[in-house]
Amino acid sequence: MHHASGYPDYYPLDFVDRRMSQAIAPDELLRRYAGGKLDFAPGTRWSYSNTGFILLARVAEQVAGQPLGQLLDTRFFKPLGMNHTVYEPSPADHRLAHGYSSFALSPPTRVAAEAGGWLGGAGGICSTPSDLAKWNLALMEGQVLQSESWKLMTTARELPDGEVHAIRLRRCARPAGRPACRHPQRRRQRFPCWSGMIPSTRSTLVMLCNLEGGLGPLPSQVFALLAQGHHDRPRRAGTRGAGNDAAALRGIAERQDQSPSTRRRV
Repeated sequence: MHHASGYPDYYPLDFVDRRMSQAIAPDELLRRYAGGKLDFAPGTRWSYSNTGFILLARVAEQVAGQPLGQLLDTRFFKPLGMNHTVYEPSPADHRLAHGYSSFALSPPTRVAAEAGGWLGGAGGICSTPSDLAKWNLALMEGQVLQSESWKLMTTARELPDGEVHAIRLRRCARPAGRPACRHPQRRRQRFPCWSGMIPSTRSTLVMLCNLEGGLGPLPSQVFALLAQGHHDRPRRAGTRGAGNDAAALRGIAERQDQSPSTRRRV
């Protein structure tokens, strides 16, 4: 989870290459990328590695005695009301959005998707902005992790070379003096994604797009405004106080759920 294991990253590129056109079993993926020489001695350096998440997914499956998708659905998605979130859906699922890319002034072109097995625990969840907002809120409210695990996840780790890194959320920033966790854009099939949360104000921002480069600087700009405080947040007509949060969330869900194609990979 610290990205300090030394395992080579099996998905270091921002596009689907030729090897990913063929399905692969998780254990075969691990044999290829976690069963050989390490990039460095464990705990000595930091290097983002999706391979670690594939390995963690297999550990979770072995401990729980059930597939990861079933574990996520019964332990998290259903209890949290994440009704528009699925794990490794069929490529034929009509609800899934398609990723697009464009070069210079050319029109957007649909990009290829990974074959089965290439995402798994590293990126096999397909969700919507409103569901991810529910996840972030539940995470901050202690409905997902125990306090000890939350502290472990959000505490930065200092490596022998003096560099400091945080787990998965990568860094803790402090917009407007408030501690905040945010994850920058990551691209799979040209899907920009941005998620951030401010525990002290129970605030979260999630933005997804299915066009490469489609978000630009917008997430950081909006997050900076959100970090200024609750009194600066836009309000929906006819709501006050705490009710505004629920109304805003309903408004997002109403707009989003009218268009099933907004679901994307995370």
